[in-house]
Amino acid sequence: MNDTDFDQLIGGVNEVIAHIEGKQTLRNTVIAVPDEPPAYTAEEVRKLRETLQLSQGLFAKVLNVSVNTVRKWEQDERHPSGPSARLLQIAQVHPEYLLNDLKARSVA
Repeated sequence: MNDTDFDQLIGGVNEVIAHIEGKQTLRNTVIAVPDEPPAYTAEEVRKLRETLQLSQGLFAKVLNVSVNTVRKWEQDERHPSGPSARLLQIAQVHPEYLLNDLKARSVA
C-alpha cells in the first residue's frame, strides 16, 4: 500500500467516524429505489399466508392490518395497495423480516 492509498483509507475512516458522530453526511451514497410492489390477487394472498403457516388473525397482526382486511383480500373484495402491497412483497421475499419477532416471542 502506498502513501496515497493509505491517506485515502484514513480519510474514508475519518468520514465514517464524523458521520457516526453526526458531524457529517456521507457523500456518494447510492440508494436503489425499488420498483412498485406487485399487484396481489386473492389467491396469491391466501397462498402466501398459508405458506407462512399463519391464521388470518395472526397474518393480520404481522402485517398490522385488520382481520377483516385480510378476509376481504382473500375473498377478492379488496386488493392490497401501497404499504400493504410492499409488506406482502417483503413477507414473500424475506419472511424472516416479519416473522423474526413473532418467533422470538413464541420461544420466550
